Amino acid sequence: MRGIHEASVHRRFSTHSYAFFHVTEEQYQDEERSEMMKEEAMRVGVGLIFATAVQDFDTWDELVKARAHQPEWELLETFVGDQLGGREVIGALWAQLESKAT
Repeated sequence: MRGIHEASVHRRFSTHSYAFFHVTEEQYQDEERSEMMKEEAMRVGVGLIFATAVQDFDTWDELVKARAHQPEWELLETFVGDQLGGREVIGALWAQLESKAT
């Protein structure tokens, strides 16, 4: 549940937020726990993915699709800038978008 709630906090900065869990086959088959997690993910609006082999995309199971969310532009801009390298990156991205709009 902690991972689901952490993903819900990330919704402030993203359009779609997911909780991704690397699980054993036994954990994957635990229907009671997965139902509880699915209900909580749906309640808070985040997606839920279980994978038994992270490196093998075919084992990924999207149990809940993330609900679309429109973050505040300022928060999104700050987050992207922090992740990609700061204010100069944000400036370059905005310049690129503006040049495509004209």
